[in-house]
Amino acid sequence: RGTTGLKTGFTNAAGFCLSASAERDGTKFISVILGSKSNNTRFSESARLLDFAFSNWESAKIEKKGQEAGTVKVKKGVTGNIPVSYADNAVVVVKKGSRDKISETLEI
Repeated sequence: RGTTGLKTGFTNAAGFCLSASAERDGTKFISVILGSKSNNTRFSESARLLDFAFSNWESAKIEKKGQEAGTVKVKKGVTGNIPVSYADNAVVVVKKGSRDKISETLEI
């Protein structure tokens, strides 16, 4: 469900392989299956991996665009410090139910 792309492959050495991507409710995941014993198994294992990911993880949007993140010291400049702002919002993948535990650290 929600498949956005896939690539299959097979060699005797590598077995049946599959890279697949899917998107549900704005969250995207990729699964990679290597060395599967059969064509059907690679697809069923990929579906299991993607279902597991979508059942246990979610995207969390961090609204920061335009907000000041801190300041940077300027040596020998016209001003001693300049403000640094977020250029865009961020999206992180977190375990479902743990959005409130997100913390941030800024290193400039």
